[in-house]
Amino acid sequence: MAVIVDFIREFSPWIYGACAVAALWYLRVVLLARSERRSSVFALERNRRSTGSSAPGAPRFALSALMAGVYLLSTVVFAAVEPQLTAGQESPHARRCRGECRHADAVAHVAAA
Repeated sequence: MAVIVDFIREFSPWIYGACAVAALWYLRVVLLARSERRSSVFALERNRRSTGSSAPGAPRFALSALMAGVYLLSTVVFAAVEPQLTAGQESPHARRCRGECRHADAVAHVAAA
């Protein structure tokens, strides 16, 4: 589970970009349907096209839910599972110093190593 959350956090900018492209495509579809409805001559044709352009509310909800889920997983849930991902690993600073540094954090990371 922690690996999946880390994967989603790592690729969240790409997921947000894909959602933005999908939202723009959906907006294009809605605008084309609206222009077709306005250009239709007969009332029956207008009525049929108006039900087609207002019905697809599911993509809006799905994109919003996906983006909210990615945000929650990459911020809130990642903070909870991060200790599982870093358990048994040295910090990047501890790997560089290998106990030879003389700063305030030296005691903490030398003791952890």
